[in-house]
Amino acid sequence: MLVCVTAGYSAEHKSISIVTGDYLPFSGERLKDGGPLSVITTMVFKNLGYSVKISYVPWLRCEYMIQKNIAWGAFPYTKTPERLLKYNYSDPLITSKYFLYYYENPKFKNMKYEKITDLLSYKVGAVAGYFYEYDFKKYGIKGIYSLTEEISFTVLKEKRIEIFPCDENVANYIISKNYPDEKDKFEKVKGQFGTFDFGIISSKDYPDGVKIINEFNMEYRRLLANGKIKEIFKAYNISD
Repeated sequence: MLVCVTAGYSAEHKSISIVTGDYLPFSGERLKDGGPLSVITTMVFKNLGYSVKISYVPWLRCEYMIQKNIAWGAFPYTKTPERLLKYNYSDPLITSKYFLYYYENPKFKNMKYEKITDLLSYKVGAVAGYFYEYDFKKYGIKGIYSLTEEISFTVLKEKRIEIFPCDENVANYIISKNYPDEKDKFEKVKGQFGTFDFGIISSKDYPDGVKIINEFNMEYRRLLANGKIKEIFKAYNISD
């Protein structure tokens, strides 16, 4: 899940252009007001005096825009060794619990996930550009990549992949929405794939990038402290 932010300035006006893709139910063009992350980000920047525009593009384009300094930042991203070399991070916006999902496959009934190399012998689904791509390459796991989680769950159901790591809220939303009569056929492997914090990243080379992130963090913390952030997530039926 990723959202790009471009900062523009004039003597009297500041603007932020945000680009995001589908990370349902957190962000997406089909969600009300673009989802809670879009609502929160818009609120924070408006409170800081920015006008905000949100557009939707494929995920792989977001990080490209950061690297080329076309955009100031992107969210939500978790940390990887590669990203830490290139980007500064904001405070976490969400904390995601990831699990491994499978569809009507008895061989996973008694499996308990413990380490990344447990996946070496399986056809593993993945979303292109996501954080686990680093470890997949490092440990020789040949992921079968899709553009979104929704596509990956379709591929999982069609048995073109065997297993797929996904945020629990994202999985529950997609399975309930797209496969309401087959919810019991999608199951989780025992043991978490991991827990990950996701925030905004900003290129270390972008002018005033750190200044903008610090401003964002201060206003975000204020909204977090007064309960506004929790209220927004609650409106989307997303719990902590």
